[in-house]
Amino acid sequence: MESVVFIFSLIDCCALIFLSVYFIITLSDLECDYINARSCCSKLNKVSDYSLHLLGFNRSACPCQVPVCQ
Repeated sequence: MESVVFIFSLIDCCALIFLSVYFIITLSDLECDYINARSCCSKLNKVSDYSLHLLGFNRSACPCQVPVCQ
């Protein structure tokens, strides 16, 4: 059971890292005026719900009280 939780957490963390990189790339495009503010907001609003759900799943799947080594 612990290995399943670890694998789901690993996949979840990878998805959060991917979404963070996507946010950085989109905001840097906004800074360089490759896209306008309205399209930047619409892109980030589509993705922000998924990142919040992934973050909530990550916190619920791996609470801080679980010992790392037994």
